[in-house]
Amino acid sequence: GVKKVTQQDEGSLYRFTKPFVNASRPTGEWQVYDIRFIAPRRHTDGTNRSPGTLRAWLNGKLVQDGVTFSEPRSPYIPYKHGVTTYLKEVEQTLQETGKGPLFLQDHGSPVKFRNIWIKRLD
Repeated sequence: GVKKVTQQDEGSLYRFTKPFVNASRPTGEWQVYDIRFIAPRRHTDGTNRSPGTLRAWLNGKLVQDGVTFSEPRSPYIPYKHGVTTYLKEVEQTLQETGKGPLFLQDHGSPVKFRNIWIKRLD
């Protein structure tokens, strides 16, 4: 594992905030994330009404707490390659219902996801 964590390590919000601790298990072992996310709220014109917040645990250890944000900062966002028909539909659904998809990101290495579930908090 990494001794000094950075904004590019597991448990970080990539290029945004570094994790509090290195909570990663060895490569090849399943990592467990618990994430409490409250999405940014927007006015109907798309401008920000209130920032989103995030709190995250990696393998039972708190790695992020009270991170606030309103706009994507990672260069690896769905809009990187322009607005597609799918993204226009996502935006429309967000405006109508306040709900949107969960985007998962890899970092160029083989990755697997399992047991993903979402629980509404409101």
